[in-house]
Amino acid sequence: MGTTKGQPAPSPIRSDARFPYLAQLPPNVPPIEAPYNQEYPSQVIGPPTITYYFPIALDGCNPTGVFFPKDFAFVPGGDVDVILYFHGWKDGEFANVKTINYYWSGRFHDIKLREDVNNSGKSVILILPMLGDKPGSLRTADMGVFKVPGGGDDFLAEARKWIGRHVPQYKGTAPNVRNVVLAGHSGGGVILDIQARSMKANICEVWCFDSIYGQWDSFQRDVVKDWLDVADRRASTRFFFSSTSETSGNAVELKGKVKKADAGRFSIEVFSGASASLPRTIKQGSRWNDFMIPSGSSWHYETITRNFQSLVKNAKCLT
Repeated sequence: MGTTKGQPAPSPIRSDARFPYLAQLPPNVPPIEAPYNQEYPSQVIGPPTITYYFPIALDGCNPTGVFFPKDFAFVPGGDVDVILYFHGWKDGEFANVKTINYYWSGRFHDIKLREDVNNSGKSVILILPMLGDKPGSLRTADMGVFKVPGGGDDFLAEARKWIGRHVPQYKGTAPNVRNVVLAGHSGGGVILDIQARSMKANICEVWCFDSIYGQWDSFQRDVVKDWLDVADRRASTRFFFSSTSETSGNAVELKGKVKKADAGRFSIEVFSGASASLPRTIKQGSRWNDFMIPSGSSWHYETITRNFQSLVKNAKCLT
């Protein structure tokens, strides 16, 4: 049956026998990214070992990126450690593309979380769900299932099922989650707060990248009190906060109020001054101009890029 004159033909439905869910993914998201492998080809090249994109049928979870690093040990029915990462508000090209595969590709503020995990040498699964445009704001719908206390447990349960069904090395058996690191940037910090205080999973560390916003109109909460409360609830969890000028006031206040008994579990830094990874002067037409315009002088995104790899490497709860 033809199309009406003047109307474009509908896009063909994507299909691949290896990925029966392919048509459920957004059209600009591949089912996998991996180095070239003739026996298991991928149309999009990505870091080793492999990245899967799953259309997890929970609010705010399609697509979800699941990355297995080069040193990952696939053990059917075994235990796995997980880093569950939440992006912040979408800006720049991320606001236009709106997909996780773009966010961690390295094209967005040089964010290369997968390469960071590979360079850490750890055998940990990195999982990133696709949230709404302004997670953590008063628009709570943009936080998806994670606006609900314990939503992270429900999400990990679904992610385990998808891994068991569609990652060949697991042979139909879902892995068990042993340790969880919660990480988030900017508005994603509100999700970290909700889930760190409510999840049943063993949350061994929480990493907050310029995310402790407080009494602004879009973030109506006492963020310092909230994180002190989380620390009381999770006596063995370690916390890392990297702040810029946007959140430095709350970072300094939090550092001053941490109990002496808990001081060893908290690492709080305020990043200021010239960036170590950017040139001191920017020439007209330089590729750094695109970085500097949205991030200004506070290096909002560099709280991620200068810390993520070392945090993964030094996390004692990750094998």
